[in-house]
Amino acid sequence: MTLSAIIQVAKNELVCDLAQVYGIFDYKNMPARLIATLAIGLEENSRVMKKLAGQTYNLQEMLLATIADRLSLLIYMQRGDKRAPKPELLTEILAGNKHSKKKTEVTAYLSPDEFEAAKRKILEG
Repeated sequence: MTLSAIIQVAKNELVCDLAQVYGIFDYKNMPARLIATLAIGLEENSRVMKKLAGQTYNLQEMLLATIADRLSLLIYMQRGDKRAPKPELLTEILAGNKHSKKKTEVTAYLSPDEFEAAKRKILEG
């Protein structure tokens, strides 16, 4: 896969991974061949690799969720209280089969001034 193809599919993920892993904050001022080599060298659980593979979560994360689900189900069954609600399964939530009760909305700001203006608006009501 070429660097331009990676950028087209996963530009934001690439920027984050390059900054986190290699300390590169401005990849555009570096040789494309070097950036392509570094991008391909990222681990399978990096943002770019997960995006390119169409994965939201890697195998380790799904196995941990499975372990947590089994444990919560064992505890639920051990209690024997039929009135207690059955625990939500993390694997179903992660796989997208079930929506979590908690919705998280992320807001990004392009500048500190934009952030401060939004903060003032929230605090002032």
